[in-house]
Amino acid sequence: MVDPFTAILETIERDWVGQHTRSVAELDDACRLLFSGKIFISHTAADSLWCKTHVVRLVAAAFGYDSFFFLSSADTKHKVETHRVAVTFAFKYTKTIIIALSQRSVRSNWARLEASWAVEQKHPIIICRIDDTDPAVLHPDLGKRRWFDFKARPPRTSADFSRDVAVGEKEFTSFLGKKEFRADIDREAQWAAMGRL
Repeated sequence: MVDPFTAILETIERDWVGQHTRSVAELDDACRLLFSGKIFISHTAADSLWCKTHVVRLVAAAFGYDSFFFLSSADTKHKVETHRVAVTFAFKYTKTIIIALSQRSVRSNWARLEASWAVEQKHPIIICRIDDTDPAVLHPDLGKRRWFDFKARPPRTSADFSRDVAVGEKEFTSFLGKKEFRADIDREAQWAAMGRL
Protein backbone atom coordinates (compact mmCIF):
# COMPACT_ATOMS: atom_id res chain seq x y z
CA MET A 1 0.00 0.00 0.00
CA VAL A 2 1.30 3.46 -0.94
CA ASP A 3 1.69 5.92 1.92
CA PRO A 4 -0.41 9.14 1.69
CA PHE A 5 2.64 11.40 1.08
CA THR A 6 3.83 9.32 -1.89
CA ALA A 7 0.32 9.25 -3.33
CA ILE A 8 0.08 13.06 -3.13
CA LEU A 9 3.46 13.54 -4.79
CA GLU A 10 2.61 11.06 -7.56
CA THR A 11 -0.63 12.88 -8.38
CA ILE A 12 1.19 16.24 -8.48
CA GLU A 13 3.73 14.93 -10.98
CA ARG A 14 1.05 13.21 -13.06
CA ASP A 15 -1.06 16.41 -13.13
CA TRP A 16 1.91 18.52 -14.19
CA VAL A 17 2.98 16.23 -17.01
CA GLY A 18 -0.59 15.93 -18.27
CA GLN A 19 -1.51 19.62 -18.19
CA HIS A 20 1.54 21.73 -19.02
CA THR A 21 4.02 22.20 -21.83
CA ARG A 22 6.84 23.46 -19.60
CA SER A 23 9.23 20.97 -18.12
CA VAL A 24 9.53 20.33 -14.39
CA ALA A 25 12.98 22.01 -14.52
CA GLU A 26 11.39 25.14 -16.00
CA LEU A 27 8.76 25.15 -13.25
CA ASP A 28 11.49 24.77 -10.62
CA ASP A 29 13.42 27.72 -12.07
CA ALA A 30 10.29 29.90 -12.27
CA CYS A 31 9.40 29.13 -8.63
CA ARG A 32 12.95 29.95 -7.50
CA LEU A 33 12.68 33.33 -9.20
CA LEU A 34 9.15 34.05 -8.00
CA PHE A 35 9.13 32.70 -4.43
CA SER A 36 12.65 33.14 -3.01
CA GLY A 37 12.48 34.90 0.33
CA LYS A 38 8.70 34.88 0.55
CA ILE A 39 6.37 33.34 3.14
CA PHE A 40 4.47 30.08 2.61
CA ILE A 41 1.18 29.77 4.51
CA SER A 42 0.45 26.09 5.19
CA HIS A 43 -3.10 25.24 6.17
CA THR A 44 -5.95 22.87 5.52
CA ALA A 45 -8.97 23.88 3.45
CA ALA A 46 -11.16 23.80 6.57
CA ASP A 47 -8.97 26.56 8.08
CA SER A 48 -8.79 28.67 4.91
CA LEU A 49 -11.20 31.40 6.02
CA TRP A 50 -9.53 31.59 9.43
CA CYS A 51 -6.14 32.00 7.70
CA LYS A 52 -7.43 34.72 5.38
CA THR A 53 -8.82 36.62 8.37
CA HIS A 54 -5.94 36.22 10.84
CA VAL A 55 -2.79 35.34 8.88
CA VAL A 56 -2.99 36.48 5.25
CA ARG A 57 -4.30 39.91 6.27
CA LEU A 58 -1.39 40.49 8.67
CA VAL A 59 1.30 39.16 6.31
CA ALA A 60 -0.06 41.34 3.48
CA ALA A 61 -0.14 44.39 5.77
CA ALA A 62 3.47 43.80 6.79
CA PHE A 63 5.03 42.91 3.42
CA GLY A 64 2.45 43.31 0.62
CA TYR A 65 0.22 40.92 -1.28
CA ASP A 66 3.14 39.66 -3.37
CA SER A 67 5.07 38.47 -0.31
CA PHE A 68 3.48 35.08 0.29
CA PHE A 69 2.22 31.83 -1.21
CA PHE A 70 -1.32 30.96 -0.11
CA LEU A 71 -3.29 28.39 -2.07
CA SER A 72 -6.39 26.84 -0.67
CA SER A 73 -8.37 23.91 -1.95
CA ALA A 74 -11.32 26.01 -0.85
CA ASP A 75 -10.52 28.18 -3.91
CA THR A 76 -11.94 27.36 -7.31
CA LYS A 77 -11.21 23.89 -8.67
CA HIS A 78 -9.52 25.37 -11.76
CA LYS A 79 -7.15 27.50 -9.67
CA VAL A 80 -6.24 24.57 -7.45
CA GLU A 81 -5.65 22.14 -10.31
CA THR A 82 -3.61 24.73 -12.21
CA HIS A 83 -1.41 25.76 -9.30
CA ARG A 84 -1.12 22.87 -6.86
CA VAL A 85 1.71 21.34 -8.87
CA ALA A 86 3.76 24.45 -8.06
CA VAL A 87 3.38 23.93 -4.29
CA THR A 88 6.38 21.60 -3.97
CA PHE A 89 8.67 24.02 -5.79
CA ALA A 90 7.33 27.22 -4.21
CA PHE A 91 7.68 25.59 -0.80
CA LYS A 92 11.38 24.86 -1.13
CA TYR A 93 12.24 28.43 -2.18
CA THR A 94 10.15 30.38 0.32
CA LYS A 95 11.92 31.57 3.45
CA THR A 96 9.46 31.23 6.31
CA ILE A 97 6.71 28.65 6.72
CA ILE A 98 3.62 29.66 8.67
CA ILE A 99 1.63 26.63 9.80
CA ALA A 100 -2.01 27.02 10.85
CA LEU A 101 -2.33 24.31 13.50
CA SER A 102 -5.69 22.86 14.48
CA GLN A 103 -7.48 19.57 15.01
CA ARG A 104 -8.48 19.82 11.36
CA SER A 105 -4.91 20.28 10.11
CA VAL A 106 -3.56 17.20 11.89
CA ARG A 107 -6.10 15.10 9.97
CA SER A 108 -4.92 16.51 6.62
CA ASN A 109 -2.29 14.55 4.67
CA TRP A 110 -1.36 17.76 2.85
CA ALA A 111 -0.79 19.70 6.09
CA ARG A 112 1.27 16.83 7.51
CA LEU A 113 3.33 16.67 4.29
CA GLU A 114 4.00 20.41 4.37
CA ALA A 115 5.00 20.24 8.06
CA SER A 116 7.39 17.42 7.16
CA TRP A 117 8.90 19.52 4.35
CA ALA A 118 9.26 22.53 6.68
CA VAL A 119 11.26 20.43 9.16
CA GLU A 120 13.32 18.55 6.55
CA GLN A 121 14.15 21.66 4.51
CA LYS A 122 15.02 23.58 7.70
CA HIS A 123 12.77 26.59 7.15
CA PRO A 124 12.07 29.13 9.90
CA ILE A 125 8.61 28.21 11.22
CA ILE A 126 5.83 30.17 12.89
CA ILE A 127 3.00 28.00 14.16
CA CYS A 128 -0.35 29.74 14.51
CA ARG A 129 -2.26 27.74 17.10
CA ILE A 130 -5.96 27.92 16.31
CA ASP A 131 -6.83 25.55 19.16
CA ASP A 132 -4.89 23.58 21.80
CA THR A 133 -3.58 20.92 19.37
CA ASP A 134 -0.04 19.82 20.20
CA PRO A 135 2.38 20.64 17.30
CA ALA A 136 4.00 17.21 17.77
CA VAL A 137 0.79 15.62 16.47
CA LEU A 138 1.38 17.33 13.10
CA HIS A 139 5.07 16.37 13.06
CA PRO A 140 7.12 14.85 15.92
CA ASP A 141 10.01 17.31 15.54
CA LEU A 142 7.69 20.27 16.06
CA GLY A 143 7.18 19.20 19.66
CA LYS A 144 10.86 18.62 20.53
CA ARG A 145 12.04 22.18 20.86
CA ARG A 146 11.30 25.20 23.01
CA TRP A 147 9.05 27.39 20.92
CA PHE A 148 10.52 30.80 21.58
CA ASP A 149 14.02 29.84 20.55
CA PHE A 150 15.16 32.41 17.98
CA LYS A 151 18.77 31.25 18.22
CA ALA A 152 17.86 27.73 17.16
CA ARG A 153 18.59 26.86 13.56
CA PRO A 154 16.13 27.00 12.03
CA PRO A 155 14.29 29.42 14.32
CA ARG A 156 10.80 28.36 15.38
CA THR A 157 8.09 30.03 17.35
CA SER A 158 4.38 29.81 18.06
CA ALA A 159 1.61 32.40 18.25
CA ASP A 160 -1.34 31.24 20.35
CA PHE A 161 -4.66 32.40 18.90
CA SER A 162 -6.64 29.77 20.84
CA ARG A 163 -7.24 31.74 24.02
CA ASP A 164 -7.42 35.31 22.74
CA VAL A 165 -7.35 36.16 19.02
CA ALA A 166 -6.22 39.77 19.58
CA VAL A 167 -3.26 38.58 21.68
CA GLY A 168 -2.43 35.95 19.06
CA GLU A 169 -2.49 38.55 16.29
CA LYS A 170 -0.24 40.88 18.28
CA GLU A 171 2.19 38.06 19.01
CA PHE A 172 2.17 36.90 15.37
CA THR A 173 2.76 40.44 14.06
CA SER A 174 5.75 40.85 16.39
CA PHE A 175 7.27 37.61 15.04
CA LEU A 176 6.81 38.80 11.46
CA GLY A 177 8.92 41.83 12.34
CA LYS A 178 11.90 39.76 13.41
CA LYS A 179 14.66 39.26 10.83
CA GLU A 180 14.56 35.51 11.38
CA PHE A 181 11.00 35.31 10.04
CA ARG A 182 10.24 38.39 7.93
CA ALA A 183 9.91 38.17 4.17
CA ASP A 184 13.16 38.93 2.37
CA ILE A 185 12.15 39.78 -1.18
CA ASP A 186 14.14 41.30 -4.04
CA ARG A 187 11.15 42.68 -5.96
CA GLU A 188 13.28 44.18 -8.73
CA ALA A 189 14.84 40.78 -9.50
CA GLN A 190 11.46 39.09 -9.32
CA TRP A 191 9.87 41.54 -11.75
CA ALA A 192 12.78 41.08 -14.15
CA ALA A 193 12.38 37.29 -13.84
CA MET A 194 8.67 37.50 -14.60
CA GLY A 195 9.51 39.18 -17.89
CA ARG A 196 11.55 36.10 -18.87
CA LEU A 197 8.82 33.58 -18.03
